[in-house]
Amino acid sequence: MSLKIAAKIVPTRRFWPLFVALQTGTFNDNLLKQSLVVMMTYGGLSFLGIQQNILIPLATTLFTMPFLLLSCIAGQVADKYDRGDVLRRIKQAEIIIMIIAATGFLLGNAPLLLFALMCMGAQSAFFAPTKNALLPQWLEKKELITGNALMSGFVYVFILTGQAVATLLVLKTFGPKVIAIALLSLALIGYLAARKAPAAPAPAKDLKINWNILTESVRMVAYAWKDQAVFRPLAGIAWFYGFAAIMLVVLPTYMENVLGYDETVLLVCMVLTTIGMMSGALLCVVLTRGKDATWLSALGIVGVAIFAFDIYLSNHTLASSTLGTLADFKADPRARRFTIDLIGAALCGGFFVVPLQAMSQHRADPMHRARLLAAGSIMYNLAVNVCQGMIAGFAALQLPDRMAFLFIAIMSALVALYAIWRTFNPIKELSETQA
Repeated sequence: MSLKIAAKIVPTRRFWPLFVALQTGTFNDNLLKQSLVVMMTYGGLSFLGIQQNILIPLATTLFTMPFLLLSCIAGQVADKYDRGDVLRRIKQAEIIIMIIAATGFLLGNAPLLLFALMCMGAQSAFFAPTKNALLPQWLEKKELITGNALMSGFVYVFILTGQAVATLLVLKTFGPKVIAIALLSLALIGYLAARKAPAAPAPAKDLKINWNILTESVRMVAYAWKDQAVFRPLAGIAWFYGFAAIMLVVLPTYMENVLGYDETVLLVCMVLTTIGMMSGALLCVVLTRGKDATWLSALGIVGVAIFAFDIYLSNHTLASSTLGTLADFKADPRARRFTIDLIGAALCGGFFVVPLQAMSQHRADPMHRARLLAAGSIMYNLAVNVCQGMIAGFAALQLPDRMAFLFIAIMSALVALYAIWRTFNPIKELSETQA
């Protein structure tokens, strides 16, 4: 049934313009971020003399911090104005930001690149609640999980593509020019797609925007807390973004300093992680049949805990001072176990997050939907920034990289216990069905 729903919605203007706008932005986000990570890890790019294992999470925080600060404004904007128009304005801004980033790559200017990364985070802060509010406005309830699965599943493809292009090209002589052209081209394609989006009338045209970031952020999260049917899946998604951020930040240094392999092996592991996430998300189309699936989220987070804990238990040690190649990785008996754990954690992450996204969207009051989902963006990015800060703290304290995976395992196990209780608690079924 869900496959029929997918075939029905994909060609329509209520899906594909938003899909293209999302995926082009996702590609640009990851091309820009991963280029900086590779340049810092392998290319010697530095800023203010900050050491590598602290600079990478700090640079990533420049992207995520605007989410935390601006989501409250973005949610109000997406409730006050036609969301189709908001979408087009957001994609226009992306073109300007990519001009700045392209200039940074051509000049090899670290401050300019970091500024562009921060601006892209601000642009994405406005895109997220707009996209999340548009999906339930344009799709029927029975189409929501399928729509989210397609969005999320293919997001991982474009995450991988952006990361792969960055990893393969950024250190080449011609790489910065190619990356600059790609950034500008994808931003333009995304804007042209957004121009085809249908109208999405604002539910709260008379809303007076509160520009005080602190008070409005607190008010939004407090409002979401009162609506527990929405808050619970938002909290689950926040943890998904938290542990995903940890894995993305830790993987480059774990690959180099613990496993002892070069950037080609890092790319292969990113491919495997992306395939796992994509597979988990798209399998939700078949497994959920368009319905809420708390059980699938519970199964997913249990799997994340198990696989992350096994990576911690592996206790790898650096075998050589020379970085190994892909051929060395294939011959390494440690590689199979690490690969299975990595794919398993990613697959289960897809199972965990997609049902939660659909739950939060269709349970949210339409009059406050963008603001409720913006509260989710605040929560997601607070989780990301806290987790990235913890990784920087682990590095400053010189704790082993594998401690990050132990943290993921422990926190996921706690989330899993709650998810299992919610799944088998008969009392909650009535209230969530009515939500």
